[in-house]
Order: sequence, then structure tokens, then C-alpha cells
Amino acid sequence: MAPSLSPGPAALRRAPQLLLLLLAAECALAALLPAREATQFLRPRQRRAFQVFEEAKQGHLERECVEELCSREEAREVFENDPETDYFYPRYLDCINKYGSPYTKNSGFATCVQNLPDQCTPNPCDRKGTQACQDLMGNFFCLCKAGWGGRLCDKDVNECSQENGGCLQICHNKPGSFHCSCHSGFELSSDGRTCQDIDECADSEACGEARCKNLPGSYSCLCDEGFAYSSQEKACRDVDECLQGRCEQVCVNSPGSYTCHCDGRGGLKLSQDMDTCELEAGWPLPRHRRDSGPAARPGRGAQGSRSEGHIPDRRGPRPWQDILPCVPFSVAKSVKSLYLGRMFSGTPVIRLRFKRLQPTRLVAEFDFRTFDPEGILLFAGGHQDSTWIVLALRAGRLELQLRYNGVGRVTSSGPVINHGMWQTISVEELARNLVIKVNRDAVMKIAVAGDLFQPERGLYHLNLTVGGIPFHEKDLVQPINPRLDGCMRSWNWLNGEDTTIQETVKVNTRMQCFSVTERGSFYPGSGFAFYSLDYNVPVTSAPVTAFYRGCMTLEVNRRLLDLDEAAYKHSDITAHSCPPVEPAAA
Repeated sequence: MAPSLSPGPAALRRAPQLLLLLLAAECALAALLPAREATQFLRPRQRRAFQVFEEAKQGHLERECVEELCSREEAREVFENDPETDYFYPRYLDCINKYGSPYTKNSGFATCVQNLPDQCTPNPCDRKGTQACQDLMGNFFCLCKAGWGGRLCDKDVNECSQENGGCLQICHNKPGSFHCSCHSGFELSSDGRTCQDIDECADSEACGEARCKNLPGSYSCLCDEGFAYSSQEKACRDVDECLQGRCEQVCVNSPGSYTCHCDGRGGLKLSQDMDTCELEAGWPLPRHRRDSGPAARPGRGAQGSRSEGHIPDRRGPRPWQDILPCVPFSVAKSVKSLYLGRMFSGTPVIRLRFKRLQPTRLVAEFDFRTFDPEGILLFAGGHQDSTWIVLALRAGRLELQLRYNGVGRVTSSGPVINHGMWQTISVEELARNLVIKVNRDAVMKIAVAGDLFQPERGLYHLNLTVGGIPFHEKDLVQPINPRLDGCMRSWNWLNGEDTTIQETVKVNTRMQCFSVTERGSFYPGSGFAFYSLDYNVPVTSAPVTAFYRGCMTLEVNRRLLDLDEAAYKHSDITAHSCPPVEPAAA
């Protein structure tokens, strides 16, 4: 072997000793650190020391084992440790077997030998979880990405196991990472960790006709007392308290309430609890009560309407009787008419929903007849807080209420039309105008800033209701009593595109109007109407209760009572229309 001017093995041994001495002096001046921080502090310094050594080692390896053929002992002098020597020398022999000895000058042999000391070739670390592989003396170090651990960076770190990953509600671990989510009714905040409540009531359709109350993570649909919410219909439905057996004798259910009645002819009156009956002073005790003893009281029988004509108690005869009709009435009805006063609650008698691919304008025309001075004819538009119009009657004249872009208006014009004669009314939506006509004469022309058909999910929608509105009357621009005892015929909605109303009316006589009517209120001999009034009669007094069939008007303290303002009215009682008396037979 030719003499070499490069430093010998002894000089190379002194180099790391000097380096280690310098490192020791530097560490002596450092403050004591926790083990984990100390490891992170020393590792880059160790790598820099190894880098100096590796550069010297690579030069020595080049001379001893690439340019010349080296033995195991000579390789040991290069690495100066057994682990690296044991790793290197068998693979060195494999390079010779594959590419020939160093003297063949095969470039593949030099590359093969030079790569052998690199413990990261091939990379032993997991590719998915490793950021980098660092070559050490006879060893290697895998620097892991966030979310991975283990010697080879092949173990997922479950971030959710420590303080729920910093998530406020739900933490989902996944390989190398995690994410936060929220329970139903909450949504993830912009920080990706905390949750905020979703206000379901921001959707005007969440509860339909009921009131919506937002709750943490949920919401509740509320109804007035005496009503219960129907989630299927998204509406408040009356609770029939009479089915709960609250009254001792006769129970009459009404929207949101009920009343109890006793046999006035039999000498009974309501007790102070307004549910049970007691004997009027001076009346003899009925026989069935005498036989039952002083502690007995009538049971609560089946509840029903007053049209039954008797008290539902089977333990004794009842003197309850109808008042016999004196004259017959002409109660024939027209199958081509629609009675608007059927729903005393003020809810619509007809609901229609139109959907169009293109923007469309409202066109509606119908014949109308009424003696009623106030009530709602129709509603057209979207939901309560969007764009809509309401055509109503107030003091016998047409009134139009509008809400466009959150701004409400009320206008009224035209002749008095509650004279009981048929007239033709039309509503037409033009470009930025609404025109209302009576008998083809325009009585109102109002400038508007929008369209009634509103875009929603790629279509244009319009809700149209007849005889009521789809929300409470207090939410109108100007409140009005929605109940209207009126009659409609020859209707035409959007140029006759809907024909279902006529078919429905034909099979339901209660939706039909009397063919001929006069002023007055008609009591068909069934059902109740009652008022909440202040007058000087004891609350537990019970006049004779009997059914009346015919027309009549009521006054209290010289004030004419309007059945539309009653606390409750049976739907068969008409408030402002009465059929005429049939002519006497010849």
C-alpha cells in the first residue's frame, strides 16, 4: 500500500475526544433542564457532532474500502465501533459479489459502498407518520409528524385521550389527527373546538303556526292554553277538555276552553267550581238523589254537543226538551258556492300552494256576497315575515294590507259592499302595481316594491288562503277580526289552474252557502255560542237550557251582540246570514 499523507487512525481518534471536551465545557455552563427538554436541546448538538465525524468517516471509508479492498479489521478502524462494523462489512461483501472488487473500477460498486453506512437507506421509518429519518452511529432516529409516535412513527397518537383533545363536546380521533364535533342542536364555532347553539327559530317554518322558543341545543313549539301542538301538522290544535270528563252533566268544548251546563228545568245550577251541578234553593231533591243518599252525586256521563237534546245521565228522567220550531226555513244550499265563515277560529277554509319555474304574477277573481261588515277574504304571499298581501273587509269596505321588504301598509277604498248582493272582485298583480276591482271598476291601485311569488330552492312559490290567514291576526299590519260570514262563487285563481276546491265543496255541505240569505243570525238547533260579558247576573245562575232553531238578534244593555266577537261559536251557527222562511203552503 502506498504511503498516505492523510491523518492516521490515532489522529482521527483524537478529533472526537477534542469535540467531546468542548461539548462537556459547554454543557457545564448550562442550567439544569427537565429530561424531555434536555433531550430536545442535546439532539441537534449530537447531530452536528456526528456530522463532523461522518464527514471524516466518509473520507477514510473512500480510501480504505472503495479505492482499495479492505478487511474487516480495516473496516473496524474506519467506524471505530462494532455495531456499525457488523452492519457494514457483510453488505460490503455483497457489493463486491454484485459489482466486482474495487479494482474493476465499476461506478456501481462505489455507490453501493458509499450508501451502506446510512442507516436511513432504505428508510426504516413509517412513510405516513415520519417527517424525516436521521442517520446515527449504527442506528437511526425517526422524526415523527404531529399525531404520530413510536420508534418508527407508526403509532397513532390518540389526542382525544387527553382533555378531550381540547374539544368542548365531541372529539373524534383518526390516524395522525383528530377533529371536534357537536351534539345535535349545536354547530362548530370558527375555532374548530367550541360549539354554539343553533337557533332553530330563525327558520320561520320550524313550528308552523305555533310560537317557537329556542332552547340550548333544541327548541320548543308553544301554543296558547287549551291548545296542543301537532308536530305532524305544525299547528296548534284544540284540546277537547270534554273528553277528560271535567263536567258533571253537559260539557261543551270550544277552541282553547270548555264550559259546563246543568239542567235548569230540573232545578240545577252550576256550582262555584264551574264543573259540578247543585240544586237551586227551594227545589225538591230529585228522586234518584234521594234514593242514593246525601253523599251521592250524579256521575260524569259521556260528553257531547247540545244537539243531543238531553243530559247524558241515565239514572233518571230528564225534563230537557227542544223548543219546537214555529216556522220552516228555506235552508237549501248551493254546491257552487264556498262559505267563508265555517272556521270560527279564524283559520283559512282553503289553503293553496302554487309553484312555478318562472316568475309569475297573481291573478284572482271571484263573486262575493255578505252582510258581515268585517273579516278576511284572502291572503297571498310567503310566510309572516316575507312579502304578502291581505284583502279584507272593514266597516263594509275593502281594505288591503301589504308587507313588502319588511315595510307594512294599509289602504282602504271603494264602495260599501256588505249589502248582501253579489258583486265581482278581482286582484291583479301588474308590473310594480296591485289593482283591486269591484264589478270591473278599479277601486285601488297601489305601487309595490317586489313580487308576491318568492324564489325558494329553484322554484317560485306562492301561498294563497281563503277566509283566513296562516298566522295570528295580531301579526297583521293592522289587527282585524278575521271571521267573515260571507259567500264566494265563480272563483278563478291564477287563470283557473286550480280545480280542486270545487270538487271538495261538492261533497261537503258545511262548506256550501245558503242559496238565499237575509240579515240576521241563524241558529240551526244545535251547538252553542257564548260570550264573555260583564253584567249583573250571578255567575252560577242557570236559565232554562233548550235548543232554538231560527233567526234572532241578541242585545245586552242595548248593545247588539256580534257573533263574530263571541268567545266561542259553533260552526253551524251563522253570524250574519239567515235563510228566509219558506212560503206557506197554499
